[in-house]
Amino acid sequence: MTEYRFKVGDLVRVWVSVSARPGEGAVDAITKNHISGIHEVTCLLPSMDNGEPQYRIKCCADRGERVVRECQLASAVHFPQSRR
Repeated sequence: MTEYRFKVGDLVRVWVSVSARPGEGAVDAITKNHISGIHEVTCLLPSMDNGEPQYRIKCCADRGERVVRECQLASAVHFPQSRR
Protein backbone atom coordinates (compact mmCIF):
# COMPACT_ATOMS: atom_id res chain seq x y z
CA MET A 1 0.00 0.00 0.00
CA THR A 2 1.31 3.43 -0.96
CA GLU A 3 1.99 5.95 1.80
CA TYR A 4 1.09 9.50 0.81
CA ARG A 5 2.89 12.42 2.44
CA PHE A 6 -0.01 14.80 1.69
CA LYS A 7 -3.76 14.39 1.94
CA VAL A 8 -6.74 15.91 0.10
CA GLY A 9 -7.12 19.55 1.16
CA ASP A 10 -3.43 20.09 2.01
CA LEU A 11 -1.81 23.26 0.66
CA VAL A 12 1.42 22.67 -1.25
CA ARG A 13 3.96 24.44 -3.44
CA VAL A 14 5.41 22.95 -6.59
CA TRP A 15 9.20 22.70 -6.91
CA VAL A 16 10.35 23.36 -10.46
CA SER A 17 13.81 22.83 -11.91
CA VAL A 18 14.69 25.68 -14.23
CA SER A 19 17.75 25.83 -16.44
CA ALA A 20 18.82 28.43 -18.97
CA ARG A 21 18.21 27.62 -22.61
CA PRO A 22 21.01 28.01 -25.14
CA GLY A 23 21.39 31.65 -26.11
CA GLU A 24 19.22 32.92 -23.26
CA GLY A 25 20.13 34.29 -19.88
CA ALA A 26 19.04 32.47 -16.75
CA VAL A 27 16.66 35.31 -15.89
CA ASP A 28 14.84 34.89 -19.23
CA ALA A 29 14.51 31.14 -18.69
CA ILE A 30 13.16 31.58 -15.15
CA THR A 31 10.58 34.11 -16.34
CA LYS A 32 9.36 31.77 -19.10
CA ASN A 33 9.10 28.76 -16.77
CA HIS A 34 7.63 30.57 -13.77
CA ILE A 35 5.20 28.57 -11.66
CA SER A 36 4.00 30.34 -8.57
CA GLY A 37 1.44 30.29 -5.86
CA ILE A 38 -0.11 27.83 -3.54
CA HIS A 39 -1.89 24.72 -4.75
CA GLU A 40 -4.44 22.48 -3.03
CA VAL A 41 -4.34 18.69 -3.22
CA THR A 42 -7.67 17.59 -4.73
CA CYS A 43 -7.09 13.86 -5.29
CA LEU A 44 -4.67 11.07 -4.40
CA LEU A 45 -3.79 9.15 -7.56
CA PRO A 46 -2.31 5.67 -8.02
CA SER A 47 1.45 5.42 -7.65
CA MET A 48 3.80 5.47 -10.60
CA ASP A 49 5.56 2.25 -11.65
CA ASN A 50 8.45 3.10 -9.32
CA GLY A 51 6.08 3.39 -6.33
CA GLU A 52 6.14 7.20 -6.10
CA PRO A 53 2.74 8.67 -5.18
CA GLN A 54 0.98 11.08 -7.55
CA TYR A 55 -1.48 13.85 -6.78
CA ARG A 56 -3.99 16.00 -8.63
CA ILE A 57 -3.57 19.60 -7.50
CA LYS A 58 -5.31 22.86 -8.34
CA CYS A 59 -3.87 26.34 -8.22
CA CYS A 60 -5.61 28.50 -5.63
CA ALA A 61 -5.22 31.60 -7.83
CA ASP A 62 -6.46 30.49 -11.26
CA ARG A 63 -8.07 27.13 -10.37
CA GLY A 64 -6.05 25.31 -13.06
CA GLU A 65 -5.48 21.62 -12.30
CA ARG A 66 -2.66 19.20 -13.06
CA VAL A 67 -1.02 15.96 -11.93
CA VAL A 68 2.33 16.00 -10.12
CA ARG A 69 4.66 13.51 -8.46
CA GLU A 70 5.26 13.65 -4.73
CA CYS A 71 8.94 14.61 -5.22
CA GLN A 72 7.75 17.85 -6.87
CA LEU A 73 5.80 19.02 -3.81
CA ALA A 74 6.59 20.82 -0.57
CA SER A 75 4.17 21.77 2.17
CA ALA A 76 2.99 25.38 1.82
CA VAL A 77 2.36 25.51 5.56
CA HIS A 78 6.03 25.01 6.45
CA PHE A 79 7.45 26.76 3.38
CA PRO A 80 10.06 29.36 4.40
CA GLN A 81 8.99 32.95 3.79
CA SER A 82 11.38 35.18 1.88
CA ARG A 83 12.73 38.23 3.66
CA ARG A 84 12.40 41.58 1.97
